[in-house]
Amino acid sequence: MGPKAPVCGVCAQPSKYRCSVCPVRYCSVACYKTHKESCIATSETGPAPSLEPPDVQPTEPAEPVEPTTEEQPDFKPLKPLTSLKWPPEPDAMIFSDPLKRDDPKPLRTTELERIATSQPLRDLLAEEKLTRILSALDAMPSKARHDALARLLGVDADSLARPAAAATLDRGSPPPLGDLLTAAANPQERKEEWGADGWWLGHSPRVWIGEEERQLVKLWAGVVVREIDGESDGAWGSGNLEWVV
Repeated sequence: MGPKAPVCGVCAQPSKYRCSVCPVRYCSVACYKTHKESCIATSETGPAPSLEPPDVQPTEPAEPVEPTTEEQPDFKPLKPLTSLKWPPEPDAMIFSDPLKRDDPKPLRTTELERIATSQPLRDLLAEEKLTRILSALDAMPSKARHDALARLLGVDADSLARPAAAATLDRGSPPPLGDLLTAAANPQERKEEWGADGWWLGHSPRVWIGEEERQLVKLWAGVVVREIDGESDGAWGSGNLEWVV
């Protein structure tokens, strides 16, 4: 007679399994659960491992997160001063010759550098209306450009190229800002053919010149004069700014 088959320690039915922490055998999950409640080894060492698969809750797939890329402003690096083509340095004698005291003087390289590095001028040139006006002036022949600039500044073409009297605002660089503002505010100074509201500047493309555009050009001219002559007392006029264009 062969060996007796092992039986379940709970229901005495033939058993295929044995408790992992004690010698008692069991035949099913139900008997294992019953045995586990009274298992001495389990109560001393902790619960025996479960034979049932873990109850895994399905997880919803996470929504894909699109990578956010902040748009970086397109900064254009400024050209170094050494890359700019400066006009030849004027003869120093023309600034000290008493016979040429009242003659218009070209700009020195240091004065051009002050203009090129002027933050107020850079801020002004960010105004699209002003850049369009300056581009239209640049496209004109020399004589027409000179007359148009005088018209924009509100002075006659002759005084634009002639140093103002020293008694006017104590400056020799034309045109004096006081004259500019007076001409802008005085309607009878304007010519009839200019029109009550403004006029067209240039040909292709044309730029409409109204009161706002005139004030922009006057402000631009004033900043240029200030950058050349400086801001200290008595400095205005020391640059003898030449407005011949």
